[in-house]
Amino acid sequence: MDINTNNYAPTSGAAPQPQGTPSQDGQKKGLKLDSKMIAIIAVVAVVILVILIPAIARGVAEGKAKKAVKTYVQVFMSGEKDAGDVKWKKFYPKDLEGEVEDWAEESYDNIDEYDNFEDVEHYKVLDVTKISGKDVNKLLEDAAESFLLGKGGIESRDLRDLKVSKGYLVTTQFEYDRDLVVESWLVIKVNGRYGVYHSWDMLVE
Repeated sequence: MDINTNNYAPTSGAAPQPQGTPSQDGQKKGLKLDSKMIAIIAVVAVVILVILIPAIARGVAEGKAKKAVKTYVQVFMSGEKDAGDVKWKKFYPKDLEGEVEDWAEESYDNIDEYDNFEDVEHYKVLDVTKISGKDVNKLLEDAAESFLLGKGGIESRDLRDLKVSKGYLVTTQFEYDRDLVVESWLVIKVNGRYGVYHSWDMLVE
């Protein structure tokens, strides 16, 4: 009797599927981990941007407010800068550049002739506070218009296109005429430009 010694695979049921090698399994897990890590990094990046972008914008705006005050001090208090050397369109509405330049140079000449400039020493900014809002904006608009109307050649009709968006109170400390002075400055953003529109002494020692 013939004996069949050949082994055959079973004819019923599914054939066994090949299993992945350990290295392939590791790669799959690695891909899953990488995807999760990428997602986490993306979320963290978005959160950082949400925090940083407003902070950077705020820092830029405050820097412009500080520069407006310092320039004003250098021109009208210490005489360190000549009014004619300042590009006033950087601080006040471009459409009123000529009138503002005339006012600045006339004011500069009058101070130099009658009051004499004094050295501003140990100048520093103590605080910058943003002021804005519907109720405040009207006050800022009134302050800006009052300041500009006091400059020769500017009339109410010239102010129809003024756009006031926000303001800052900048507090400075310095020595002037041998006195310690703490001064507050109202800086208003008008038509995208930050300029000084009012100032007053808080303390004089």
